[in-house]
Amino acid sequence: MLDEIPRRQEQGVVLIAVLMASMLLMALATGLVAVTTIETLVSANYRSATEGLFAAEAGAEIVMADLVSAADWSSLLAGGSTASCPAALSATQPARIEPAAVWGPDDPEWRLRLCGRLDDLMAAEGVESEFAVAAWIGDDPADRDGQPSIDSNDVLVVRSEAFGPLGVHRGVETVVARAPAGIRVVSWRAVL
Repeated sequence: MLDEIPRRQEQGVVLIAVLMASMLLMALATGLVAVTTIETLVSANYRSATEGLFAAEAGAEIVMADLVSAADWSSLLAGGSTASCPAALSATQPARIEPAAVWGPDDPEWRLRLCGRLDDLMAAEGVESEFAVAAWIGDDPADRDGQPSIDSNDVLVVRSEAFGPLGVHRGVETVVARAPAGIRVVSWRAVL
């Protein structure tokens, strides 16, 4: 009978050790699930942001293709918008550089050139996207003529912004110049 007492105590120690090992494994498994979930969300957000940037670039490309066929860029700047926005995008305006009026009288006056769902705008190419795109043109401030509705140096700014799921809002600003064979990109930058 005295031999059985230590054996029972050993069995209790083994039970406690197994319970502690199980708790440790559960904590590791919970941490692994949390890390995997977070990584999946980060990856989805990154994918959406990248798609938004590509959608904004596509909007700028569509407008630049339109500019190639335009004989007079000043008439595009002086005229009204050639695009209308669906109700969901009707309040869209290009994000302004702060502080406002950086260049004074040479600040661009944005003219809407493109607005709509990207898959509708590029239906011929078979594009499927949840993003909406709005694109504007404006006179570049470098011409220093003080008249934002007149292009005096054959250089324009194209600003395109994409709006998508999960509140994604990305934009690009491209400075383009007239070239003998169409137009050339002078500069490009992401603005949002």
